[in-house]
Amino acid sequence: LPVSTATGRVTYLGRLEARKGVIELAEAIRLVLARTPSTKFRLVGRSLPHPSTGEDLAIHMRRLLGPFAEAVEFIDGLPHSEIPRLLGETDICVFPSIWENLPYVCLEAMAAGRGVIASGGSGMAELIDDGVTGKLVQPRDARGLADAILAMIADPAGRISMGEKARAKASMGYTSEIIGPLQEASYLRAIERGRPGRVRL
Repeated sequence: LPVSTATGRVTYLGRLEARKGVIELAEAIRLVLARTPSTKFRLVGRSLPHPSTGEDLAIHMRRLLGPFAEAVEFIDGLPHSEIPRLLGETDICVFPSIWENLPYVCLEAMAAGRGVIASGGSGMAELIDDGVTGKLVQPRDARGLADAILAMIADPAGRISMGEKARAKASMGYTSEIIGPLQEASYLRAIERGRPGRVRL
């Protein structure tokens, strides 16, 4: 995929669930669209119930968006084979999880050379060098998330530069040739520690 895009689109990929920060994302979208109404948002993923009310989160988010809801496209999940096309149609990917491990989708966005904004309270902080290969924001901070999106929109050259560095990092550090042996070594260490009769010092 080309890194130098100008689609004007911000994309979220993942389940619509509270722990992934989508409620705060809806609040951030309102703030962004109030400043840059031409920005397009696309939220891709299956919607789960609100943890308190049981309401479908996509419906809850549309209500939070109010008059800005028409500027947001909700897609209820797609085959993984469609992800490259979606990434090619976006400038910025946002992953504002309140809690998260190390999601493949963040690495995929980095490998695609997108501008990535992610939560610093997650495993994604181990992937992203803040301000170099992407931008980290605090969890539950809708204003901070909006500011990061607006800053990336206002600086396309900076966003493209971060995307190039993100792609290089993903391709150098997270290929199967690198991760495979590390994973195998981890399993072998676990097996060795679990052997019956092994003396633990």
